[in-house]
Amino acid sequence: MQEKQLHTFALYLALVFSALVVSIGGLAHFAGLGFLMGALTPLLIMSALAWGLYVLVRLLYGGKGQDAGALVSGLGPEGIILQRATQRAWGHDVQSEAGRHFVAGEVHFRAGRYLQAAEAFGKSVEGRESLAANLNLGAALLNIADFKGAREALAMGARLAQRQQDRDFEAAFQLNLGVLHARQGKLTEALVAYAEAQRHFELLADGRGLGDALTNIGQAQAHLGRLEAAFASGERALKAHQETGSALGRAGALSCLGYVGFRRGELAEAFVHLSEALQIHETLGNALGQGHVLTHIGNLRFKEDDLEAALKAYEQACALHEKAGDSLGEASALVNLGNVQFKKGALDAALQHYDQALKLHERGGNVMGQARALTNIGSLMGRQGQLTAALDTLHRARGFYLEVGDDSRGLQAVDKLIARFERQIEEENKT
Repeated sequence: MQEKQLHTFALYLALVFSALVVSIGGLAHFAGLGFLMGALTPLLIMSALAWGLYVLVRLLYGGKGQDAGALVSGLGPEGIILQRATQRAWGHDVQSEAGRHFVAGEVHFRAGRYLQAAEAFGKSVEGRESLAANLNLGAALLNIADFKGAREALAMGARLAQRQQDRDFEAAFQLNLGVLHARQGKLTEALVAYAEAQRHFELLADGRGLGDALTNIGQAQAHLGRLEAAFASGERALKAHQETGSALGRAGALSCLGYVGFRRGELAEAFVHLSEALQIHETLGNALGQGHVLTHIGNLRFKEDDLEAALKAYEQACALHEKAGDSLGEASALVNLGNVQFKKGALDAALQHYDQALKLHERGGNVMGQARALTNIGSLMGRQGQLTAALDTLHRARGFYLEVGDDSRGLQAVDKLIARFERQIEEENKT
C-alpha cells in the first residue's frame, strides 16, 4: 500500500502548508503582526511544491486507489458490492500455516464455496492477526448470512485497521460493515457505515472504492424510498466507475439505477439500465452478476404481471447462480420461482420451490435464508388452510429472525401472518 500512503502524505502535507499560509497571512494582516510577512514567501513556495507533489502522485497512480489487485471489489449477496483482500494484501509468508489457510480461503471464495472459505480464513486469523484475513472472513460469512460471525470479524478488523492507521483497510471494513447492516435490514446504520467508507475513499482518491460505496448507498436509499437521492448516488457511482474503467463497477451502478427505476415505476427505463448491466456481465463472463441482474428483470416482469417472462428470467437466474456455485443466489431464485407459481395458483409447485430453497439454506448454514423460506412456506400453508402447521412453520421462521437480530420487514411480515392465522383459528373455534 506504499502508493496510497504516499498519496495521503502528499495530500496532508499540502493541506498543512496551505493552512499555515492562511493563518500567518491572517495574523499579519488582521492582528498587525507585520513581522510575519517575511515568512509568507517561503511558505507559499513550500505550499506550491506540496500541491505539486500531490498532483504528481495523482498523475503517477491515476487515483486508482489500492495497489493493483491488493484489495478487490466483488458482488456480494443480492448484488451489493463487497471488498476483499488478495494475497498481495496478506503481507506475510504464504508458506506459513496461517498463509496456507489464507490461500485456501481465497480458492474457496472465488469458487463460491463460502462456508469452506470462512472456515479457512477463520483458521488463518487464529494463526496470525491479519487485516486481510479478517476482511475476507467477514466477507465470506456475509455470503452465508452468518451475521454474528461477520460482525465480530469486521468489527475486530476495523479496530485493528484504525490502530494501524491503514486507511485502505478502514475504508474496506466500513464498506463491508455497511453491507452487514443492509443485509439485516438496518438501512440507516448501513448508510452511516457507507458514508464513512466514502469519506476514506475520497481521501485516498480511490475512484473504484468511491464508486462501490456510492452504489451501495444508492441501493440502501432506494430501499428506504429516498428515490431521488438514490438516483443521484447511482449516477455518481456510474461516473466514478467510468473514470476508473471498472466494468464490474459500471454494471453494479447500472443495476442500482435499474432498481431505482423499478421502485419509481419507470419500468421501461429500468429495463434499459438492467439490460446494459446484463450485457456487461455477459461480456465479462460473470455468471453471478448475470444471475443478480436477471433476478431484477424477473422482478420487473412480475410487477408487470408478465408471469411467463418473470418465470423465464428467474429460471435463467437460478441456473446461473448454480453454475457460479452461489447457493444463496440459487435459493433466492427458487423462492422467486415459487412466488410466481404461488401467484398462478400452482401451490404444489410453489411449495416444491420453497422446499428446495430451504434445503439449500440449511446446507449452507444460512439462518436468514431459512427464515425467509419458512415464511413463504408458512404463508402458503395458511392459504391451503393448514393453519396449525402454518403457525408452527412461522414460529420457526420467527426464531431464526430473532437469532440473527433481524428487525426488518421479514420479521414484521411473520408477526402479521401469525396474528392473522391465530385470529382465523379463534374464529373457527367459535363456530
